[in-house]
Amino acid sequence: MSLPKREFGKTGEQITQLGIGLSEIGSISVQESQEIDRLLNSAIDLGINFFDTSACYGNSEEFLGRAISHRRSEYFLASKCGHYVESYGDGRGGSSSSVVKDFDQNKAWTSKTITESVDRSLKRMKTDYLDLIQLHSCDLDMLKEGEVIDAIERIKEAGKVRFIGYSGDNEAAQWASLDSRFDSIQTSFNLLDQGAKDMVFPGVNKMQKGLIAKRPIANGAWGVDKSPSAYASEYFRRYEIIKSNGINIDTDLNSIELSLAFALSHQTINVHIVGTTNLSHLKSNIKQVESGSLLDEKALIQLYEAYDNSNDNWLSQT
Repeated sequence: MSLPKREFGKTGEQITQLGIGLSEIGSISVQESQEIDRLLNSAIDLGINFFDTSACYGNSEEFLGRAISHRRSEYFLASKCGHYVESYGDGRGGSSSSVVKDFDQNKAWTSKTITESVDRSLKRMKTDYLDLIQLHSCDLDMLKEGEVIDAIERIKEAGKVRFIGYSGDNEAAQWASLDSRFDSIQTSFNLLDQGAKDMVFPGVNKMQKGLIAKRPIANGAWGVDKSPSAYASEYFRRYEIIKSNGINIDTDLNSIELSLAFALSHQTINVHIVGTTNLSHLKSNIKQVESGSLLDEKALIQLYEAYDNSNDNWLSQT
């Protein structure tokens, strides 16, 4: 068996339905990073061809560059820009300690900062181009003002990136989904975060954009007794509410498998990115995607209704 691929919007690229998100990897120490080399190379060997990182994910870009830059033709490389990083312009890349201190909106969304961010990412990942650069959680007012989109289009014209995307949620993602300058949208979508189905999917379908789902397994918050991490606390809170309202899904899948199957059951999504530093977990995710495990209509409706009946104006998690 092999990982199924989908056409990525109108780009003409075929990407695997499962991709790797590198946010967790960015927090690994340099001393532990040899395991990351093994993980990333194994991901390619196992058929994954989509890697998603960001200028603000600690050392993730450096780790990726060291581990798999020699295999550059084998994968589609996506990164993000916009969060202000003190070392953007120093030519050295900096370390994780210099990345994203207090978020400064005025510094983040300027043509200069965005250009320096992309140049820094190219250097750290040892490549002369990115397949996709995404504006990272830029708010709606800044998107509408237009400077950041103009800046990223100039970077594309310079040949440093092939495609332009937006990574974010809620109203900003909805607006970007209908703007023809973006080739793709990355947004949160899972059984505890379903807002994009009504806010973002219609625009993506209308404009034939690529769609990247982040957090497809809901940060592991479904079906557990306590929040797996502080990062998952909001999803766990939602799960507790849904559970208290009563839900019973007839399935043999475990909680992680159920979460991933829910996301995979939505054909609008081209690629689901999972973040892990554990190779065995990644292999389990790959096996499930290869098997074509989807939810039937009855289970999907149950999960839609459970969410809608509990939803108290829940926003997608940024």
